[in-house]
Amino acid sequence: MKYLFPFLISLVLLLQAAVTTASTHSQYRVVRQLGELNGIALHCRRIDETRRMKRAMVETLPKIKALGDLFDQASHERFLSLSGGEGTCPLRSEFKQQIVAAIEELRGQFSVELEVEEEPVVDNAPIDGRYLLMNHHGQAITDEDFRGNFQIIAFGYTHCPDICPTSLAVISMAMEILGDESKRIQPLFVTIDPTRDTAEVLSNYVGFFHPRIIGLTGSTEFVERAARNFKVRYEKVVNEGIVPTVTGWITPPRFT
Repeated sequence: MKYLFPFLISLVLLLQAAVTTASTHSQYRVVRQLGELNGIALHCRRIDETRRMKRAMVETLPKIKALGDLFDQASHERFLSLSGGEGTCPLRSEFKQQIVAAIEELRGQFSVELEVEEEPVVDNAPIDGRYLLMNHHGQAITDEDFRGNFQIIAFGYTHCPDICPTSLAVISMAMEILGDESKRIQPLFVTIDPTRDTAEVLSNYVGFFHPRIIGLTGSTEFVERAARNFKVRYEKVVNEGIVPTVTGWITPPRFT
């Protein structure tokens, strides 16, 4: 009997571990599923659906970086596969049903109190607005080149699975709506990941959204200077065995 009790304790612990592992697997599966749906929504430029899924993620998930990374990775992979011509946009009614089902499952898998993240410190000083970068044609560009025009400046990076393509899709739709009036506006996409976002990469990326959008890159020093001038905060996160990612507070597109 004295040997039976420790055995039972070990068996209970093993069963608890198995249940926890299965639960974790289900949680990661539904996060990835929602990420893939988000990639489809981004490709099809269904911005309302993208916002709906993002809101569900924020309201439901605990602040665990691995979950956010999984969602971003799944979104990015699906977005790129569709951009390469491997699929078409699904019917809106069917797609909405898939999203609703995925969000309901997400909420069923996670029932935790969310931790409140510390908000970034707000700097009320005016934006500098100056930059010296290189466009996706390899030409030097400064803010002086667009004097007399409105500039819409969005900071981001091509591996960004959510905010960046959403912002560019919105800019693209605004340009189409404005028609001839859009000639007075110059949209710019400044990468904060110049190591991977070369001129060629940027050219292919911004060209998908609208022919008037210009991609800007440059040396790390010049990109950091431009970001500081526009009060954009970001950092590069490197995890062992994982492709480096760039994260931080990316500001919405600015008008200058």
